[in-house]
Amino acid sequence: HVVPAARLGRGMACWKDGCANREGNRYGGRRCCRKQSEKFRLMEADMHNLRPAIGTINIARQDYDFGDIPGEERRFGTCDFEINPQSRRAEPDDSIRGIIARSYLYMDQAYDIGLTAEEMQRFQRWDREHPPEEAELARNRLIREVQGNGNPFIEFRPTLTDSEVRLKPNRSSCLLQ
Repeated sequence: HVVPAARLGRGMACWKDGCANREGNRYGGRRCCRKQSEKFRLMEADMHNLRPAIGTINIARQDYDFGDIPGEERRFGTCDFEINPQSRRAEPDDSIRGIIARSYLYMDQAYDIGLTAEEMQRFQRWDREHPPEEAELARNRLIREVQGNGNPFIEFRPTLTDSEVRLKPNRSSCLLQ
């Protein structure tokens, strides 16, 4: 997941309060939300939030938020991806920032995942600086065919100047089918 499952579920009762099995043993998180929440199942399975990832990087990233990390300490060879466990931040390579941004913006518009103003500004900037390339456009078309909806942040490119960019997208313009 681009937006981690923990981020998707953290505000939901099923994630926080958990479930109990027949023996009374409690469990929570993803397992409970899959069982109890249709919204969580939709978020978790939404193809606009699914991307292949290098396993070691995905494990190291955990559920960290994306952002800028000072310095260039690379723990993954030539892969330009930094992780700072102290700040719980991950900094992706420039080449994938736009893809990440459009996934987060879409998930916030579709499911109200609660992006902060700082995150919204960062992802809008990354989206502007790294517009979709043909491979991302083609992937979006395939997802539209299979899932029934496209990502409006890929399909409808803004023509706004920096001073005109909204802090929150218009949620009514993205309807899940």
